[in-house]
Formats: sequence, C-alpha cells, structure tokens
Amino acid sequence: MTYKTATDNQFKEKYFSMKRRKKIKNINKVAMITPTWNITVGGTAKVVYNLVNGIRGLNPTCRVHVITSDDIGNEDSDVSYMGKGMISKVFRTIEVLRHFRPEVIHCHGRIHYLLISYIYKILFDINVKLICSFYTQLPDRIYLSKTVSAPRVGNFNRLKKLISIFLLNKADWVVANSNSLAENLKRYLGCRFVNSLKMIPSGVEAYNIYERDVRDFIEYCSLQNAYPVFLTVGVLQWDWKVAGILIVLKAFRGVIEEWPSSRLILVGDGQYRGMIEENIEQLNLQRHVLMTGNVSNTFIPLAVSDIYCHMALNESCSISILEAMISGKAIIAACAGGNPDLINDGETGLLVEPSVESLRLAMLELAQNRKLTIKLGHAAEVIARENYNWNVITGKYLRLYLN
Repeated sequence: MTYKTATDNQFKEKYFSMKRRKKIKNINKVAMITPTWNITVGGTAKVVYNLVNGIRGLNPTCRVHVITSDDIGNEDSDVSYMGKGMISKVFRTIEVLRHFRPEVIHCHGRIHYLLISYIYKILFDINVKLICSFYTQLPDRIYLSKTVSAPRVGNFNRLKKLISIFLLNKADWVVANSNSLAENLKRYLGCRFVNSLKMIPSGVEAYNIYERDVRDFIEYCSLQNAYPVFLTVGVLQWDWKVAGILIVLKAFRGVIEEWPSSRLILVGDGQYRGMIEENIEQLNLQRHVLMTGNVSNTFIPLAVSDIYCHMALNESCSISILEAMISGKAIIAACAGGNPDLINDGETGLLVEPSVESLRLAMLELAQNRKLTIKLGHAAEVIARENYNWNVITGKYLRLYLN
C-alpha cells in the first residue's frame, strides 16, 4: 500500500489553487438554505461547505449566510438554525432573510426551501435571484425487498407535481449535478425547462492527512499484510446505495478465494447498517470486512486502500468517486446514473454492469495488474484536479449568480 502525506497534498493544492484562482466580483450577499451542515453525513453538506468557502475565497467581499435544518447549537453571524416543523421553518427562514437581505438565495436539495424563498421574494424583494440545486437522484423504484418506506416518484400525486413544476419554473436557475439527474428531473416531473436548467457537477477538495493517522488506521484495521485493500463509501440511508454494497460484498466473497490476503473496508452509517452486517455474517466475511461507520476524514481510509468500488445503482454525481479520483485511486463503478459523467471507462477507471460477476472480474483484474491500477489512478487524479477542483466549480456558480 502507498499513501500520500500532508506535504504532497499541500503542495498540489497550493499549485492548482494558484494556477486557477481568479477574483470574481459584484455579488455582495448570498444566502444558502441547506438541509444539513454536518459534512460527515452526506454529499450535500460537503458541497455547500466547500461552495461557501469557495465563494469567500474567490470573492472576499461577499457575505455568505447559511440557513440549515441542522440544530447547530450556538448560532453565529454566518449560520442560522431554521427550527423544527414546517411553519417554524417558514417564519424563521423568512425572518433571517429579511434581516440579511441577500441578492441571491441558493436552495440546496429541497423543493420546500424554494417555496419559502419564493414567498420571501414576492413579499419583500422581487429582485432577489433564486437558485435551486439538486444532488440526489429522484427515487424511481424500490431496490431492496426490505426497503424502509420512502416516497417514490411514481407515488407523487398530481398536485405535488404541479407545485414542484410551478416553483422550479419560478427559479432563475435550476442546477443538476449530472446529466442523468437533469434528464430525470425533466422526465419524472414533466418540467419544460427552457433556459433555466443547468448542469454543474459537484467539486472535490483533498483534505490533509498525516502519517500518524494513517498508521493508526492500518493498525486498527489490521491491514499490515493486506493486499489488495478495497474500499467503498456510502450513506447507508438509501436502498439504491445499499443494494450496490450488497453486490460488492457478494463479489468480494469470490475475490478472497483467489486473494485470501484481501480486505474490504466499508465506510458509512445509516438505517440499513444492520442489513449489511447480517449479509457479512451470512457470507462468512467477518475476518475480511471492516465497517467503520462515519469517519471525519474519508481521505484516511482512501490512503490505505488500493482500489475503490462504487456500485450505487441510482447515483447522480458521487462525492465519494470524486474523492477517490483526487486521491489517485483506481476506481470500479457501476455503469449507472451519473457515474459515466465522471469515469471514462478504461482511462480513468472501470465501468461495469451492476452485477456480482462483472464486479468480481473487474476486482480480480485490478488486483492482478498493478500497472493498470496505478495508470487508472493517476489519470483520474489529473482529471479531478483540472475539472472538479472547487475553484472551477465555484466559478461556475458565481457566473450563474451574476447572469
């Protein structure tokens, strides 16, 4: 196993930051409305967190205020808690917006945030710009036989669809983070976007890691003599993510028959964790699979892994894939959803059909061919740093704000 130290990452981040950093002016106040402000529990929070920091970096005179459903405890001048219950959220959010008076309101991941923003617009500031970004695919079908009850697009009643379409067409811009998600918004909701639908992918930033943390993680997971080490990261809250992890487990069962020294690390937590643990026991993988739960820095398990597997069946733009790319890891991903937007099959990773046998063969191919593993990882890192660094992505959003 090889891994990068803090010095490597700091040097590269400094180089690419200097290469791409430009000042973008003329926006003074932006309000962000987001369901979560905890970056350890999901991709939306990471996007908002990095976008906020990106705006402050590219436009230092711009004030950004975050309004979140997370109870963050003590509020500060830059973050407000919108409260519990829909009525409380409406009044509290409008109160914060009236006090802050933003030029742009950027809603993240929830239609009802756009509703609140539209109410504010028609009552208090008709000139404010409304942006609504989506990061998660619409739940189109059931992926597990034991799926916890959740709304599916096919179950949306006509009134809810009409309200959604009305609000989305009142936004100045609607943003999807993958072509697949953009098409699904049009298909399932029946929206007739003319010029307001934009595709902007999520960005990625490589966090610093330190050798002592890597050594501690290797010791904790007993990886001293392990090869190959596979990794998969995902919030265990969505059935389409968990269905993909079950494919990974079954494929890995076939890999250890040829590579007894191999290990699989599963990072993430959620309501389906018990189901994953049951499958690990049924497949007799307890000695080869480690579940870590949520971790504060996913770049530590990435540092100790050799190959990253991502089999989520309804992904949009995966933050986990982007983090594996910028870490220089060879990636095997399901050819589904927005994954083909990120991975060029055979050049920056391997795209496979989401089946046990297809994944097993790909895992064995990379385990046996270290030159290919290194080549794919290097190519993926170059693309991530050039096309998906947060200076590039933030610049795209700022141009939307100014348009």
